[in-house]
Amino acid sequence: MNAAADFRNIVVTCRTQFFDNDDSIPKGSGVMYAGPRRAGVPRELPLYKIFLAPFSREQIEIFIRRNFPFFSISNGALRRKARGLVEAIPELSVRPMLLELLPDLVREGRKVSELFELYSFLVDKWVLREKGWIEPEHLLGISTELAIVLLEKQQAGGGDRLSPDELGKIASQHSHPLDEWKLKSRSLLNRDIAGHYKFAHRSVLEFFIVRGIIQGDRRCFALDWTDLIKDLLVSWGQLNASNSTLLAQMIGSDSATRERLYSLASPLPIPSLRSAASVRDVLRKRDISRRHARTIPVAWRNCQYRVMTNGKSLQSLAYIIDDGTHGLRWFVNDTSQIEDASDRGIFREKYSSIMRVAGGKRLPSLEEVITIWESEIYLSNETAVRRVFDDREVYWIGDSTEGGILCCSFGIESLAGFPLKLIGTRVAEGRRNLHVYEMLAKHGSVAGKQYEAMVVAIDGA
Repeated sequence: MNAAADFRNIVVTCRTQFFDNDDSIPKGSGVMYAGPRRAGVPRELPLYKIFLAPFSREQIEIFIRRNFPFFSISNGALRRKARGLVEAIPELSVRPMLLELLPDLVREGRKVSELFELYSFLVDKWVLREKGWIEPEHLLGISTELAIVLLEKQQAGGGDRLSPDELGKIASQHSHPLDEWKLKSRSLLNRDIAGHYKFAHRSVLEFFIVRGIIQGDRRCFALDWTDLIKDLLVSWGQLNASNSTLLAQMIGSDSATRERLYSLASPLPIPSLRSAASVRDVLRKRDISRRHARTIPVAWRNCQYRVMTNGKSLQSLAYIIDDGTHGLRWFVNDTSQIEDASDRGIFREKYSSIMRVAGGKRLPSLEEVITIWESEIYLSNETAVRRVFDDREVYWIGDSTEGGILCCSFGIESLAGFPLKLIGTRVAEGRRNLHVYEMLAKHGSVAGKQYEAMVVAIDGA
């Protein structure tokens, strides 16, 4: 503020992630009016907070038309390709640096469907421009190392740039001394007036961190991952399904990293009052577990599960299952080895009792049930858990409809019949079916006696 004191108006830009919450963004400038003030004007010069909005569809259309004008007949097909890319990759509307790539992508006929591919295209263009003085693999290696060192420095409380001496050490490790560097215009590495180096845009640094993660550099796993790093990583996983599973296993082997990854997926809905139609919509959804617009592969999610034994009663084993992808902790009683229905009865609960679950536990939402149901085969084959859900039992769900409380069962056939009304079924190849019901009896009471069902509880706010 002292440096800007002689200017009438100042614009300061900053990404919101650098603030813990909205309240921590400064509201006052700390600079007082020097002269007289009108009535009602505070003594302190104000700070106005403005959030930049993504480009609207109309603005993007103007951009496309300017780059592919109507006077050329061949531009019609190019405009259609450009619009298709914008529809496929939502980030084009919120990142001007990426939108600027759109004309080149279309003219070169590049087929991209993922955010990671866009950044790869951006970086590929850069290394080709610099090819006259440094080989692409050297520039990529130096940039990846530079990104890791810079982010380590930032997260330790340092700045966002390196001195020539610091960068010189990194360059020399790649047999390319700094005195040979000849950065051209439109470079993704910039020098400030003091000669220090930084990336032209923070998102470029984050892309190189993802390159380090993919290459297995353990230093990257010790860093706090930003939202964009996670977005890029999941985007890369969509393109490299087999490799991404190996990477997920490596990430999951580090307990500190698993804590840092909570939650890789976007938050799942918590239990709520919903319509029967919305329940059927959820059952029809192809992908429940997502990060924003991207699916989290089930194989990737499976690698993030951790199972701990939580005691034994009769023939049942109790387990705690940590889901590192969604940041959930499940409490499961595996009753699959108990043959006698009356013996299994001790694990059933009245709905009124469940509503008083202590210790921060709650019933799961339908979406949460689906995620662990999708991973049940993995848990059965790779962990001590034989069954999360017993296909002879009914389980409570935290959601409800106007018609009643929701519950579910698992197996080939549904258990529909009073007091259960079948709403819908989710069928998946290789898994038992998931059937969802409304409990028709008010508050779960049938003929004066409360209905009992199994409970799989989770930790959750």
